[in-house]
Amino acid sequence: MARYVTTVPSRLTVDEAFAYMADFRNVTAWDPSIETIELTRGEAGALGSRYRVRLKTTTLEYETTAVTRGASVVLRGDNSWVVSIDEISVAAGDGGLADVTYDARLSLKGPLKLVDPLLSIVFGRLGGKARDGLVREIGRT
Repeated sequence: MARYVTTVPSRLTVDEAFAYMADFRNVTAWDPSIETIELTRGEAGALGSRYRVRLKTTTLEYETTAVTRGASVVLRGDNSWVVSIDEISVAAGDGGLADVTYDARLSLKGPLKLVDPLLSIVFGRLGGKARDGLVREIGRT
């Protein structure tokens, strides 16, 4: 399993950061590996909402599996060869502004699990680029 965890001190309040991060469509603004995200069912950020996420080489279907209003959202995406669990947490940081933690776990299915160690290297690079984008979009200056 590949994992990337980062915390970004934001310039947003907790409520603003939660609203922004809970709407998974906003990932396209800061993660360069994502081409498009379409809300296909439900309300953005609500339990059970579904998204179609198009990357350069594949598409994943995501579902919001847990929501704690103002604090965290968990999404699970998958296709025939990969499962992604994305947990987004928002907490009060310095000066009452939000700290946003993004914890992404990616695991391959079936025989592809053999290349999980290589996936960790690539996922770390992609995660770093996404973090840079998140800092640009919501980070404190």
